Amino acid sequence: MKKTEPLYKKAEALWSAKVREMFAGKCGVCRCVEMPDGFRHQCHHIISRTFKHLEFELMNGIMLCTRPPSGCHAFVHDTANGKDWLEKDIKRRLPAWGRWIDEARKQANMRTRPFTHADLVSAIEKLEATDVESL
Repeated sequence: MKKTEPLYKKAEALWSAKVREMFAGKCGVCRCVEMPDGFRHQCHHIISRTFKHLEFELMNGIMLCTRPPSGCHAFVHDTANGKDWLEKDIKRRLPAWGRWIDEARKQANMRTRPFTHADLVSAIEKLEATDVESL
């Protein structure tokens, strides 16, 4: 299934909305607040979304700021060890989340197949049923 398919776009938008809700408008690293009339925060996959079985997992998402001149999202992507730093920071501050990342990272070594229609329907149903307060 292609990323341009309406069902994929719906799952992506729902994942993003739930990640934003989890972080209540704050950057997951520096905790700066998203301003409606200013820069927007972006949802970031901690483990690459090329691993399809993790793409719509809420625990695989974090909201990162884009505040000028170089926000946390740019730092994570543009520095040599940015992604490793992010994982270490999460593990230090939130050990339970860090354990989830470690387990997911083990699974990420498995090859994954492209999404099917049924996969996306299942992901959407799971996202819609998830109460972010319980995470």
